[in-house]
Amino acid sequence: MNDKFFVRACERARTGGRPVIAVRVRDGVETPPLTQLAEAANHADQYWFYASRRTDALNWLGLGRVWDCTAHGATPLREVRAASAEIDFVFEGRDNPATLCGGAAFDAREELQRSQEWREFGSARFWLPELRIESTGSGFRTVCAARVEPGEDAASLEQRMDARERELLRAPAPSDAGDAAGEIKGQRARPSLSPSDGYARSVEEVLEAIRAKRADKVVLADAVRATLDSPVATARTLASLGAAHPGCLSFGLSVGGAQLLGATPEVLVKLSASQVEACAVAGTEGTPSNGGTSSLLASAKERSEHAFVVEAIAEALSHFCDPIRYANEPQLMGTHGLQHLLTPVRGALKNPTHVLELAERLHPTPALGGTPRAEALQLIREHEQHDRGWYAGPVGWFDAKGEGEFCVALRCGLLDREHATLYAGSGIVEASDPEREVEETALKLNTLWTALEGS
Repeated sequence: MNDKFFVRACERARTGGRPVIAVRVRDGVETPPLTQLAEAANHADQYWFYASRRTDALNWLGLGRVWDCTAHGATPLREVRAASAEIDFVFEGRDNPATLCGGAAFDAREELQRSQEWREFGSARFWLPELRIESTGSGFRTVCAARVEPGEDAASLEQRMDARERELLRAPAPSDAGDAAGEIKGQRARPSLSPSDGYARSVEEVLEAIRAKRADKVVLADAVRATLDSPVATARTLASLGAAHPGCLSFGLSVGGAQLLGATPEVLVKLSASQVEACAVAGTEGTPSNGGTSSLLASAKERSEHAFVVEAIAEALSHFCDPIRYANEPQLMGTHGLQHLLTPVRGALKNPTHVLELAERLHPTPALGGTPRAEALQLIREHEQHDRGWYAGPVGWFDAKGEGEFCVALRCGLLDREHATLYAGSGIVEASDPEREVEETALKLNTLWTALEGS
């Protein structure tokens, strides 16, 4: 390591009279992120963030937090963007490798009282990990960050960062490490989850409201609370999700001892080198049995529901991008047991824009809330008897340049040591069949439940 890096960080803090964040990179790490998570997840006070998508080799884990921002206002992503812009980074090399991670609630109204289980999450919460372990394609590397106070000397900073990195890179716990980085074998067959008793009635009530022209589409979600036989093996659960849903983002994070785990097929927005991509994912059915043909592309109802989402995303991005590009016909995207209609929407930024600003403009798309937005959100508030929290909200990461990726927290659940609350929903339009919508929600609920029972 270049000693000048530590000297420069301490000098910046001293001359500026305020703390700075020093960030360094080391290559050649041997422990994969998911294996390391097996240890971190055993510590209730540990903050961590995990993201993996097998189809594009995305695989990283952030441990601890050296900077933290919890927003409670009506524009939480704007609050986070402003707070993160004040961070003074010192890093070695030409590019700042620091990545901030976190997420935001589906509904960020200031007057909304968060339920107890979501209270520490806030309307949005983001943090800068002390240590990030990430795949480089040929191996793994670490990105270590430390807060440097005015008056600290270079030698003590180097010793402190070395010691903290060793502490965070603990040996994995045998009970949860095992095959964490590979396939999960020997899953137990357990009864599947069903939507709550009141969900079918709420679907019918929302359908009546749509037929009365109060909205064109409403995405109604359900929350099902289940008791766990034993504490969740977090790393194994995420490995199981990754194996079953390789095209989805398998994600997990821990805030205040609560874990949010899931596998989502939906990218809200991705920004890299001024190129923007968002994905319209709407229209769902179970995978046809015995190799049958999907009816999604031929369904007028599903195509109409999908078109709502494509048009809303294209309109939102048009404020930032030119040109906007997307195919006239959707394509099929398969996940384990489900198929969806998918249309990627792409554009090039007209002016420099932070990915959080794009996420704020896009969220919630009609795939998450409905259309028109205000009317759909009002019906959700009237008919959902639970706090969605971060379910269907943006979860992801961004760097010091304002680039990053946010996906939608779908097929997910909030877990403590004894209980899991699982979330899923379905888009209701005038042509909806209530029974089919309930069945679709049941399929989605069991995405995570299957992985939990298998681990």
